[in-house]
Amino acid sequence: MKISYKEKTLEQILKYRPKRVIRPLKVNSFYRFVLKVATYPHLHKVKFTPTFEGFENYSKKEPIFILLNHASFIDIELGARMFHPRPLNIVGSNDAFLNKNWIMRRIGCIPTKRFVMDINLVKNMLYCVKNLKSSVLLYPEAGYSIDGLNGLLPPSVGKMVKLLKIPVAVCLTEGAFHYQPMYNQLHKHKIQVKAHAKIIFTKEDVQKMSVEEINSKLQEIFTLDYWKWQKDTNYEFEDDNYVKGLEKILYKCPHCGKEFLTVNEGKTVRCTNCNATYEMKRNGELVNLNGETIFNNVSDWVRYERDEVRKEIENGTYKVKIPVDIFMTFDSYKIFKLKDSEAYIEHDLNGVTLKDVLNDIEFHLSPIELFNIYTEFDWFEVGDMIGFGNSEMLYDCVLKNYDISVLKVRLACQELYKYTVKKLSSK
Repeated sequence: MKISYKEKTLEQILKYRPKRVIRPLKVNSFYRFVLKVATYPHLHKVKFTPTFEGFENYSKKEPIFILLNHASFIDIELGARMFHPRPLNIVGSNDAFLNKNWIMRRIGCIPTKRFVMDINLVKNMLYCVKNLKSSVLLYPEAGYSIDGLNGLLPPSVGKMVKLLKIPVAVCLTEGAFHYQPMYNQLHKHKIQVKAHAKIIFTKEDVQKMSVEEINSKLQEIFTLDYWKWQKDTNYEFEDDNYVKGLEKILYKCPHCGKEFLTVNEGKTVRCTNCNATYEMKRNGELVNLNGETIFNNVSDWVRYERDEVRKEIENGTYKVKIPVDIFMTFDSYKIFKLKDSEAYIEHDLNGVTLKDVLNDIEFHLSPIELFNIYTEFDWFEVGDMIGFGNSEMLYDCVLKNYDISVLKVRLACQELYKYTVKKLSSK
């Protein structure tokens, strides 16, 4: 899937006037039917099977706050189809609306800036519940899982639960990540996708629980490991290209400790420094072909990389500098690529900074302002991307080279946030 954008100078981009915020629409019966028909071929292909628990106590017309894990591009389709014909508005990122804003709004989607405190989103969600009498579906992780594990949930989720004052359901998918892995250039694999939705908080629960209690429970539920699921279910990839792109996840060699020197060769990932070569079996098992197998699964390898990043943060050595091309968005209608740019991202213990010396751009967020950072492999077929911003502007920064994995930046951002919170709370 590609994206349409215009390349302009900074002066030209800053002349753009963002569109005013439009209230969400309640999906009428015609567009509900259109959505059901449009999602059928895709979901039929994966033999999509939904199950429900606790919904029998609630009518279709009663608003429910639905939280769905974000594992694949198929998530918006299965979410819309699963809860049909319940009136539903789905929160999606601005870039999902580009070039299709009109239809996205009519099928009930609400645009938002990812990983940004968006007051308009809060107002729109309240409007959906109170005025449209509609349920709201949100992806609390706010970004796809690129490594098969979950990330930090934003602290604001618990506040939103308290604010909406309606029952809360959690919907967790099985097989969606392996159907179209983010690391695998979105190649589609033959697999059945399931989803289970369960009411976890009643209105009464929401009223009596604290924000901290709600967040703690949700983080526990959303502690997911799609690689463990593969092992537990004995799922095996059928196509032969399932390892392609895995080197972006397994970026640090556990044998020699070198980073960003792993390469994909057929069904293996090899470190070009020490020659340690791991084959991934069709069931996800990792085996070292020329030595000791330190990690026999992707999950443990990524946890090792997280631990290594945490050590860099704790000893004060973590720092990366990444040359990037800048894409800028103000709203869900237009995206611009900055012309004549010489930009780079610096990420260290002081937070993340975007600088462009040719355009006199310097944008900074401290660690406490960024609980997570948006990263994606092969974003809209443009390249690996790191995204952040504020309520006025989003900067989607595409790497000019692949001397670093965006996964390390994401792990570092999460660990830096936790490290900063712990440091502040100890004062």
